[in-house]
Amino acid sequence: YIDTFIEKANKDFQSLGRRTIREYDTPALANESKRCAELDDTPGVFRELAPSIVCALLYVARCTRLDVLFPVCRLTRYIAAARWMVRQDNWLYRVLGYLQRTSKMKLHYQIYPPDFEEGGNGSFECWADSDLGGCDLTKRSTSGGCALLVGSKTRALVEAHCKRQGQTGLSTPDAETCAM
Repeated sequence: YIDTFIEKANKDFQSLGRRTIREYDTPALANESKRCAELDDTPGVFRELAPSIVCALLYVARCTRLDVLFPVCRLTRYIAAARWMVRQDNWLYRVLGYLQRTSKMKLHYQIYPPDFEEGGNGSFECWADSDLGGCDLTKRSTSGGCALLVGSKTRALVEAHCKRQGQTGLSTPDAETCAM
């Protein structure tokens, strides 16, 4: 599915006169919070295509590629045409480049039924985390978490999520508490 998706995105980009997607080692850059008028005030070229591409990416991220969940969720905040700028074009291009480079990566689940029978040591674990003021626009934190089935021979991710919090945290413990 990812190969087909990348191929279609490449055709869409070429129809707009843009370069083909190049491969990247990471789905997002770590330090890109500095405001730049050229990136933040110029409407993006992909603003018309963004809703369909980002929603398809959201499906990919939630179902098969959790490694791109955060950058894709960040893109969903901007899919309204009025908010999609050149910076979001760059983010989208980078996520697609990372997916192209890692298209053969897959989630692997291993479930050993005796772990969950009487006397087995299987358990259900949940993990949550958040950042403090990670959204440059609103200064709201982003929560993330996952739920796993774990046992002696069992490793299976059941659920994962990434979401901007509805309020602004005043401290790291406050943001962490909202994440739970």
